[in-house]
Amino acid sequence: MINLKNLKLLKKNAILLNLARGNIINENDLYKTLSKKNIAGAALDVFENEPLVDSPLHSLDNIILTPHLGASTIEAQDAASIQISNQIRSNVDQL
Repeated sequence: MINLKNLKLLKKNAILLNLARGNIINENDLYKTLSKKNIAGAALDVFENEPLVDSPLHSLDNIILTPHLGASTIEAQDAASIQISNQIRSNVDQL
């Protein structure tokens, strides 16, 4: 969806975020855009191929690359544990 043509429409001070799906952004086109400093930067936590290895994006200083772990907070893990425990208790009570 987002390729070199779209990236050229962004202002020089733009920062592109992709926290949705990896294949939304053409990573080769993003690399070209960032390496030429045509936009200020980017932050991604999803990639065309995961995990992201051997990518030229790693060589750039105007990009932040993180794993997609939005649900891995302490609160989310606690809530998941409680929900699973309640489901197990409910199933045992039904036996």
